[in-house]
Amino acid sequence: SNNYVHEKPAARVTVLDAADFDSEIQRILKEQLLKIVSTLSPSLVKCEPELDALLSAVIWKLSMSHCQATFGQQLLSLKYGRDITPVRAAAWATLNIGCRYLSYRSTELTSLLVPSQHKNQVSRLLGWLELCVQVASLLNYLLFLRQGVFPNLTDRLVNIKPVSATSMSRVVGYSYMTRELLWHGFIELLVFVFPLVNYKYLQRYVRKCVGYTRA
Repeated sequence: SNNYVHEKPAARVTVLDAADFDSEIQRILKEQLLKIVSTLSPSLVKCEPELDALLSAVIWKLSMSHCQATFGQQLLSLKYGRDITPVRAAAWATLNIGCRYLSYRSTELTSLLVPSQHKNQVSRLLGWLELCVQVASLLNYLLFLRQGVFPNLTDRLVNIKPVSATSMSRVVGYSYMTRELLWHGFIELLVFVFPLVNYKYLQRYVRKCVGYTRA
């Protein structure tokens, strides 16, 4: 159909940059959430996997569920193609969030749900499954570098692929991204430098300079 002809494939480097943005957004929001939770009730920090899953679900609801694109993709003018449907978007979230949560809690869930005589077998099975997923993810990444279609294993399983959301030049996107990265780096530098400043010495130096100026 004509609708599909107009979808422009996304550049590999832009897709990878969007994934990095998504990881950074998740990390920053998670840090802030854990700070708030630890202030309100330190005991809730034990529920970090559950909080991470809840945060991921909220991010998915506000991004992919509404806009068919992650926040990182939106920053770089990408989106998922017309193949995406509400069912596929929900499957994408279930695989991403559910598998990560099960990986976090596999030991506790095994101890809770599996009879003691079968725990060793189940633990070995889970270890093999995790290894298989890692190998499949590596192979998928190599295929992505060659073909530029599915950047991660979940996208391939659900059969959705990122495309360009606009015909606008990537230079515009990168100029915006560069400003954001420079500003973020500058803020981190200030946060690191401020505790090292000897404010009393600086105050005396300023007063001394002001005294010389008045004289």
